[in-house]
Amino acid sequence: AHPAEKVGLTFDPPALVEEIAEDAARIEHPLPLLESALKYLWEHRENGTMTLATYRQIGGVTGAITQWADKAYRDLSPAEQKAAKQIFTRLVHCGQGKVPDARESLTLKKLVANPDDQAELDATHRLVTKLADANLLVTDETRDQERAEANLFAADKKDRQETVEIIHDTLLTEWGELRGWIDTEREFLL
Repeated sequence: AHPAEKVGLTFDPPALVEEIAEDAARIEHPLPLLESALKYLWEHRENGTMTLATYRQIGGVTGAITQWADKAYRDLSPAEQKAAKQIFTRLVHCGQGKVPDARESLTLKKLVANPDDQAELDATHRLVTKLADANLLVTDETRDQERAEANLFAADKKDRQETVEIIHDTLLTEWGELRGWIDTEREFLL
């Protein structure tokens, strides 16, 4: 709350900060979800105030990422939407019985039908980058940049293959669009 106060941002009610913190504390690896929720609240602030009504409207910390995902998906062209559906379903390892669905990390080349087709690779890379910029996917490039910014990692990417994965497990369960794709394609994906 203190950094927000420095830029004149307020919370209505002030207890909203505690509610957000409590919601985040119930989630394993909450930072990507918390980032989405706070970014959404920031973008929908009213006269410099982030409100409980907006927070509840988005469904709290976990709901924000689904709204984020819906908007990012709607902003894609029809061809990109079709390709995004294929990318997302490829990045899911379907569980069976009591084993839940999980994110899967794949190289960019494994996301395309013909890895020798440079045009297809380039188009997929552009879409993956767009989805990573929308905080729905994460790539080696994203991780390398974060590590380099933290001075933890100096990357020699010359011989590496870029990998891609869905940003958070919550997207698999909470984003209705993806959940529908997984359920529809489950038999094929298995």
